[in-house]
Amino acid sequence: AQKKAGKLYAAVCASPALVFAPNDLLQKKATCYPKLKDNMSDSFVDQQVVVDSNCCTSQGPGTSVIFALTLIELLFDKSKAHTVATAMLVNYTSP
Repeated sequence: AQKKAGKLYAAVCASPALVFAPNDLLQKKATCYPKLKDNMSDSFVDQQVVVDSNCCTSQGPGTSVIFALTLIELLFDKSKAHTVATAMLVNYTSP
């Protein structure tokens, strides 16, 4: 429903490969836990976080802080994401 409505939807770790891919929820580019990249045909990109249209995907637990900050940026703006990152002592660069 989120994809059809053009609203933001997101997944991390195995979910992009095991839930989004088989249900035609990926855009042209996405990422997932690297060992599952074969489940994503040609859409896999080896980056911590990938945003394509209204779909945001991330590789796993180790990328969850950058994933969360990216979601903040998408839902609010870059300024809010940088404010949160600074408070968390994280160096954040938009994907």
